[in-house]
Amino acid sequence: MWASMWRNWPCKPVGRFQFSLRQLGIVVAVLCALMCATCSRDVVEERFNGNLISRADVLRFPCDIVLYHGRYERWYCDGARMIAGSYLLGTRAGVWTYYDESGRAVAEVMLWPND
Repeated sequence: MWASMWRNWPCKPVGRFQFSLRQLGIVVAVLCALMCATCSRDVVEERFNGNLISRADVLRFPCDIVLYHGRYERWYCDGARMIAGSYLLGTRAGVWTYYDESGRAVAEVMLWPND
């Protein structure tokens, strides 16, 4: 019975259950979406000596779980941008740009969740 159920899946089971990372990501995303009915969006800021050094959008769940979800930015102590990107349910996703100390973009990386 189990062999016929798993025949068309991209990975073979070990024991009774095994999921690919993509399938597990979909399950987690659905569960998080269901939980979002009770979660709230917030912005978290980190400061050092009074200077803003990072800002991130987060989801706060009632059980004290906080997930990065949305825009993320980080700056050097002098105010020059260090990193800019976004999160999708706690995983870095999309284009992330890295900057040197003078604020010039030195690298751009495209990240996909669960790959």
